[in-house]
Amino acid sequence: MKAMCVVVVVLMSCGGGKKEMPPPAGPEAVVEQVDAAPEPVAEPSAEEVGAAWGERVERAFVAITTNSYVVSAARPTAAAAWAALDGVAADLPADDAALAGALRQRAAVGVGSKQLPPERVWAAIEAMTAVADNAHVMLVDGPRMTQLGGSIEGAPFVTPGAMVHWTADAELVVAEVLSGSPAASAGLVVGDVIVSVDGRAPRRVAPLFDAMFLPAGTKKALQIRRAGTDSTVTVTLEPFLHPVEAHRLLKGGVGLIRLYFCAKGEAPERNHIALTRAALAELDAKKATRVVIDLRGNMGGAGVAEWASIFTSADPILLARWAGEPADEPWARKGDVWPKARPIAVLVDEQTVSCGEMIAYALAEHGVARLFGQPTGGAFHVPDGVDLGEGHILMVPVGEVLGPKTQKVPDGHKVWPQVEVPNRTVGELITGKDPQLDAALAWLAKQKAPKR
Repeated sequence: MKAMCVVVVVLMSCGGGKKEMPPPAGPEAVVEQVDAAPEPVAEPSAEEVGAAWGERVERAFVAITTNSYVVSAARPTAAAAWAALDGVAADLPADDAALAGALRQRAAVGVGSKQLPPERVWAAIEAMTAVADNAHVMLVDGPRMTQLGGSIEGAPFVTPGAMVHWTADAELVVAEVLSGSPAASAGLVVGDVIVSVDGRAPRRVAPLFDAMFLPAGTKKALQIRRAGTDSTVTVTLEPFLHPVEAHRLLKGGVGLIRLYFCAKGEAPERNHIALTRAALAELDAKKATRVVIDLRGNMGGAGVAEWASIFTSADPILLARWAGEPADEPWARKGDVWPKARPIAVLVDEQTVSCGEMIAYALAEHGVARLFGQPTGGAFHVPDGVDLGEGHILMVPVGEVLGPKTQKVPDGHKVWPQVEVPNRTVGELITGKDPQLDAALAWLAKQKAPKR
């Protein structure tokens, strides 16, 4: 049975634990090691080096277009990689079955002959992940993976510190700038439209991922549009202690819990489960009778079943389906349900991914919440890593998640809110209006307290 893991934006590998080291050699072995002449190590030939890089790009292409639960179309995926490898578009094979081999040959010959640096192979794989445009399809190196794992534990990580969403007019707009973040230091403000990042149009899902988990001091040039005028803002990325949760009491006795991502740090103040329980205790003391849970822009993380168990006594919370396994894996509830039941509305958008999608779906699946907003990002599955060598891991979805009641995987691996409300426009953000929250509050006002 596979272990469950969920990623921020993407993000955390189901690692195999610590590698066992060999026992220390005894004195005799040490003498033998000193006296013995080292075995000569033959340098790989240029052809062998090229073949290894060709195999990497082929493995990545097959993983993304064939072996993933989110299968990308073969031709646009190959075309993106082909262009990154300096291939002429007209030379790309017309037969889809020949695409993987063509990419392998292109990389092998290019690197082997030193006409292409190895970095171009990584760029080709990055281009393929961009076509997939999914929070669980990404290429990460060792340092980036370390930051990803640390973020799940609540540690600081390199990020701009801005929450964004797409408007109905296809504009990527800044919805929130976190206090003390690199984005705030650079002068980004709510309502700014991000046109490009380092000259490239932002992807649909996790559009700022290319500016996350990078080396401290990395600079990103954001072309923005503010009040109809374009300009460039340079964000200097630094480690940032991203907030996990925030809460407040709204008018009419409605509690609002904002969950930015699902961190499972040891310290309660860096653990989304402990923070949510503390928020509910405070809202109880303030006589809150209804609750809105804002998951818009939630980047994912871990602890799906334990968090959802706060609000429902159902068991299991969700199911995982693995290719080749005869039965679905139940994600059992963990912890006590909160003693006070109340009507719950949940806000989601297309930047709600991974753990954020799963906890929203779990509450709706078990009938304890109604969802408002936009369909989520489509990372309603479990990722794992393909080791491509040279310290690089390609993350792809390897398991599906489904509801124990409906026994269904949501269409497009997205969570579809019962009440769809457009994302806030630039003008609404600037003036502080929030139609999605308003719709949730209007529904909550008509609800009676449920019984456990």
